[in-house]
Amino acid sequence: EQRIIAIVSRSAAVISIAAMAYIVFVVLRNSRLRSNIFHRLMLGMACNMILLGLVGIWGVAAVPEELGVYGARGNEETCAASGFLFQTLAYVVVNYYVSLSFYSF
Repeated sequence: EQRIIAIVSRSAAVISIAAMAYIVFVVLRNSRLRSNIFHRLMLGMACNMILLGLVGIWGVAAVPEELGVYGARGNEETCAASGFLFQTLAYVVVNYYVSLSFYSF
């Protein structure tokens, strides 16, 4: 069961990174889109989501080995760093969604 969860979460992170990389590519390629506030917000959110996806891929590997979790290869420091990055980046994503909501309103 732990193995399936690790595989599914990493697969979701890879798909998320690919989708967000496409958004970054489209917005950066078109100067008209870059000048629009909505697309700038989307660009910032996409860059942040790419980082969040990388933390998602790193996820289980950062857990201390002593806990017996499948795929765990880390220590307390890597676990703390992973948790800090995940919480910080997730908070930033929420702020981008709020910004997009206010902009759309």
